[in-house]
Amino acid sequence: MAIACDRSDDSNYDVELPDRPTFDETTVYGKRMKEFYDKYGVWCQYNIPSGDLFYAWTTSDNYTSSSLDYEYEEADPNYIVKAIDFLEEEVMVNLPSSILDEYMGLNLALEGRIFFSSTLDDDYLEYSSLEDFPDLSTEYEEPGYGWNGSRYLLLAPVGPEFDKTDKSLLKREWTSLIFYEALKNLPNPDEFDKNNQTAWGNWFGYFYSDYIVGNHEDAWSDGSDPYAAGLVGAGVLKVATLYDGYDDETTQTGYYVYISKWYDVAECLDAFADYVGYIMYASADEKAEIRAKSSNVIVNEKLVKDYCKKYLNWEIPELGE
Repeated sequence: MAIACDRSDDSNYDVELPDRPTFDETTVYGKRMKEFYDKYGVWCQYNIPSGDLFYAWTTSDNYTSSSLDYEYEEADPNYIVKAIDFLEEEVMVNLPSSILDEYMGLNLALEGRIFFSSTLDDDYLEYSSLEDFPDLSTEYEEPGYGWNGSRYLLLAPVGPEFDKTDKSLLKREWTSLIFYEALKNLPNPDEFDKNNQTAWGNWFGYFYSDYIVGNHEDAWSDGSDPYAAGLVGAGVLKVATLYDGYDDETTQTGYYVYISKWYDVAECLDAFADYVGYIMYASADEKAEIRAKSSNVIVNEKLVKDYCKKYLNWEIPELGE
């Protein structure tokens, strides 16, 4: 940490710097967190009081989970070592030292689960009701893998869900979250920003139809596909709504039910960081499929690669191909 001083000011102030963090080395996970801190200068924590986790730098109020775009559950200490090992050996190992040494941030909050939720709206069901689908909860949830907070970079899942999570997906998501932290302290990616003004200008967001009954494929709604807009992912889930109907209303055949999910538009830094994770870990087949949806994807890939080369002297490895 650097503190700039005005040497012409002869004021006599004592500056108290925070103490070095302490760790419970009687536990396996405490030893691992200390080892990680000693190596990277990054403090992994869990069970952080919400007032610290969600502190608002610009106001006198602290956030609660209900005022955020996501909700969370505390980490399971039995998974801390496994999560830190994965972070170091599968994610950080593929990132340049310029990010790990200078831009990663100083505080990691390990969380059991992070999820985006919406009350499942069933007002548009015409032929059924929510009670007809006992496997559906009134609160629809989608997992998140972290969050870039003002004081902490949150990573999840650090609990039983860790074992069930696709590790290729997790590498990609955690990479994007770490890179977003770096972008907070790097020049704005202006060329990328300019090239995607149409995407940022989509104030309506993106809609995905997730069919739970009927012979229909899940898909983005026509004219509402983030990939067609040149992005490699949408923003966060905002609303989930149930719809039903028949392919032929007259004969009442082809019954279907789907959840319409509305996603917010990603902002520039989120989208840029998503591209880094995509370039690194998407398979050749996935890239070919996404590139086919928009000629802008190839342009964005080059802009992201050129930026990383210019400001980080880093050629992004394409490890998924």
